[in-house]
Amino acid sequence: MSASIVTPPLPLQTTPRRPRSTCRARSLLRVTTGRSSSLNFSCGKSECVPQWRLQLRTYSIAPRASRSSIDTQTVQHLPTSSATAIVTNESPGETATWKWYAKLGFRLSVFAVVVWFLWHALDDAWTEINQNEELQGYMRTNAGRWELFRSIHFGWLGLAMTIYLAGLMFYCWFWHRTLYAMGQRPHWWETIRAYYVGHLGKYVPGKALVVGLRIDFIRSPRTNATIAGTSVFVETLTMMAVGAAIAAFTFVVLGVGEWWFLPVALLVMLGTGIPTWPPIFRRLVKKIGIKRLDASVDQAVDQLDFKLMGFGWLTNVAGWFLLGLSLWACICALPDILQPQADITNPLPYLPLVTAAVAFAMVGGFLSLLPGGVGIRELVILALLTGPFGHAAAAVAAIFLRLIMLLSEVAISAILVMVCWFLRPD
Repeated sequence: MSASIVTPPLPLQTTPRRPRSTCRARSLLRVTTGRSSSLNFSCGKSECVPQWRLQLRTYSIAPRASRSSIDTQTVQHLPTSSATAIVTNESPGETATWKWYAKLGFRLSVFAVVVWFLWHALDDAWTEINQNEELQGYMRTNAGRWELFRSIHFGWLGLAMTIYLAGLMFYCWFWHRTLYAMGQRPHWWETIRAYYVGHLGKYVPGKALVVGLRIDFIRSPRTNATIAGTSVFVETLTMMAVGAAIAAFTFVVLGVGEWWFLPVALLVMLGTGIPTWPPIFRRLVKKIGIKRLDASVDQAVDQLDFKLMGFGWLTNVAGWFLLGLSLWACICALPDILQPQADITNPLPYLPLVTAAVAFAMVGGFLSLLPGGVGIRELVILALLTGPFGHAAAAVAAIFLRLIMLLSEVAISAILVMVCWFLRPD
């Protein structure tokens, strides 16, 4: 009798069940909170499904009162987005959308405030032109206004705007170096955009908006907001100290200005320069207690040294001389009836005087806390330039300087914001 070989039945070949595209966290969220989420939790890890099924069975038989809380072990099995959604009972997408709208509303509000004060600055400049005694004969009729308008040398005004923006780049360079010294890593385009846009905040009373705008436009995962705000004070105080030092030196050498110009310039130089000395600045930051906002500020200010401040003084001197050249270009752009009798095509003989005029005018406007230093700048420039150029030329040149500063800052800020918005470099 031959033995027969019994072949065992082959195991049932089943096709592995394809994991669902929707993560089990959706069901867990429905069981524990009684709500369903619109999120698509896709983890892509099939080995996590049995663990989630086990947790589902545990929570499905639990009393309703105990379903409102989720233990740590359950959350650990879920992806980060799922765990966050379950613990907070809030959709991450909804939170991000709410923050985006809040940020957009804040920026639009700031933009409206800035536009309002910019409009008032332009209106004040136009009023000063109408009230100028030397120009009243031309401003009474439309024909006179057109004749006066045609005699303005707009090429010089364009050069003045270009020189002014180039001068601001030196201050921006120092601010960028200060941020790097404090351990931040903003891109160049981020620093330039934040710096120029921040200048629009000086037309709002108090000028605190300057700091807010810079922080808002430069903050990123690479740049801490609190440290960036602290660096703004380093850059601004250094700018004022260098400007006051240049003005004081010019007043001593040339003997120009009112008798009180020199002591005020010296006081401003010491009052804004001494706090920027690294040891003193570190003590001030610690005494004020900025570390309560961010503990890393103390470590950041420890990186400031005299080498950085020396670089800041050199770049600021170059920036002030370029701003002086922009005022000289405004004088060259005056209408023919206001052109000085002396030859002004060579800027070198007038460079120290116009630089001191711009520096002391902007320092005075900074101390006044008025929007754009309105009125203060014009008074200082008028006092320093009336002698060599005449009262009418000095008055209109001061108005031209205000206009080219305002228009150039608005133009470059709009360009930078649009370019950065469309390009969005990494």
